[in-house]
Amino acid sequence: VLVTILPLALAFELTARTTLRRLIIAGVCAVLLVTLLLTSSRGGFFGLIAMLAVLVLIPLRRPRDGKSRNRIVLPIAGLVCASMLVWSYLPAETRDRLSTVLQLGNDYNMDTTNNTSRSSIWERNVAAALRRPVGYGVDTFPMVDMRNGGKFKTAHNSYLQVLVELGFLGMLLFIKMYVLSWRALQRVRQSLLAAAPSEQHDQVLIFARMLQVALVGNAVSGFFLSMAYSTLLWVLFAVVIACVSLVAATSATGAPASSGEAG
Repeated sequence: VLVTILPLALAFELTARTTLRRLIIAGVCAVLLVTLLLTSSRGGFFGLIAMLAVLVLIPLRRPRDGKSRNRIVLPIAGLVCASMLVWSYLPAETRDRLSTVLQLGNDYNMDTTNNTSRSSIWERNVAAALRRPVGYGVDTFPMVDMRNGGKFKTAHNSYLQVLVELGFLGMLLFIKMYVLSWRALQRVRQSLLAAAPSEQHDQVLIFARMLQVALVGNAVSGFFLSMAYSTLLWVLFAVVIACVSLVAATSATGAPASSGEAG
């Protein structure tokens, strides 16, 4: 949840019109970041790293003077410095748990002899999915796990959750939702970049990119959690649809979106 919300909060910070509002939202972003680290979630940590990579590697704003200037680099550098500063003040338990991302081979989740480890859960339920490619039905994963020698465990993986419950077709459609959402937002950005520059267009450019970043973070973190039916995920897809519809509507009428709509 925090991984998905953080880039959207950052979008509001980047498009804030006053210094006071920018500082307030920056404080909110800092709280989200610290809270994310305090959860000790390694899946969330991987999602955060994936989002930072997208922000650094892919342009955020409109290119100027024929060059793509990614002004997110300085905020990201500040975010990394803040994370390093916060790290020393985190509880020892949190630091120890997050440090294990560098030693995953020693983690109990990689022990296939442990009946409750993630690797054991994934191994036996992938085999169950292969035996019934059409799926076992919604919310049946714990029962499928128990029938295959487990202990009524959840999937701890959104993609495996969908594969077991909705089959291979369901997993294909689930992954395609992410892909189609990313591509739709990319088309939105291309449309806005081709249009005449305006403050409203530049705002929507930032939000379109940050929605893409949120999709990446959610997809990566979802690999470690059973969040396929999470309300937040489907609200995120809905917001993507709203963004695409807004740009399509304003392009059809030839009128720029109002500042309220762009936000």
